[in-house]
Amino acid sequence: MDAVITWVDGDDPSHIARRVAHLPDGAKTGAGAHATRFASRDEIFYCIASIFRFAPFIARIHIVTDAQVPSCLDRLAALFPDQIDKVRIVDHTAIFAGYDDCLPCFNSISIGAMLFRIPGLAPEYVYFNDDVLLLRPTSPTDFFRDGRPVIRGERAILLPDALDRVLSRLQIPRGRISFKSAQRKAARMAGASWRYTRHDHTPHPFRRATLADFYDRHPDLLHRNAGFRFRSAEQFGNAALAYHLEHASGNTDVLPTRLVYLRPVKDADHQSYMRRKLAECQDPDRLFACFQSLDILNPAALQMALDWLQNHLDVRRYPT
Repeated sequence: MDAVITWVDGDDPSHIARRVAHLPDGAKTGAGAHATRFASRDEIFYCIASIFRFAPFIARIHIVTDAQVPSCLDRLAALFPDQIDKVRIVDHTAIFAGYDDCLPCFNSISIGAMLFRIPGLAPEYVYFNDDVLLLRPTSPTDFFRDGRPVIRGERAILLPDALDRVLSRLQIPRGRISFKSAQRKAARMAGASWRYTRHDHTPHPFRRATLADFYDRHPDLLHRNAGFRFRSAEQFGNAALAYHLEHASGNTDVLPTRLVYLRPVKDADHQSYMRRKLAECQDPDRLFACFQSLDILNPAALQMALDWLQNHLDVRRYPT
């Protein structure tokens, strides 16, 4: 199986200029375009290091970027010389081939819709956002069993479509786009009626054929979902679509997430929050972590997180 990581260096001046140029009326921000969505604190270094360290069975790692290359690859090569050749850089132009009107794209949902089109991608792959990582050794059966993806999350009530639309409209003026609503949309498209599987920010295993077959039958849905340059409340979630298509084919088991989710908020006691979350990471039952929005942490809490990651992944011996 392969791994796929989506990544952007949101501090790159050329990327900022293009991003701002494509916002409505030249606005500097907007729904789905807040700077924290694009900010990088070297999370991808720890994401890749965790795969090298805890999932050596991964055959290739495809890093999907927009005309960028992570600066951390030299460090990773020094630390993992026997695995660095697994890494491939895949540009947006490769996965959006034939959909050039959708570029440039600054939207992880739109990019995620196109990942199954990566040239040379394995039939089975695991998708990581760049702030998601492995906490301890994994095996292939943590992601696929009997040729089927391992689905993690929880079962929840599926809101009526009309109510979902109303709630989404209410959220847009506040600049919020609902992660759960995008999943509910996808569940309905795959045929769910009154319950759906709600997933979290874990690595997501996919069978390439599941999405390829669906979009072969519904090319208009692929174009529409990939056509939003920035996140929109009208979009549906790609992992949720794949999971519910899997449900429809008989893959109905839903396992616990085994996730530690870190999402700091501004003006909070960041050090106390980070100590609590890092203690959770020590729990042997936790397999994954999502270190989201590290850019808003105060300097002391950020250093606490980075020190822990460097020690836990044994990457201190190469300077940052």
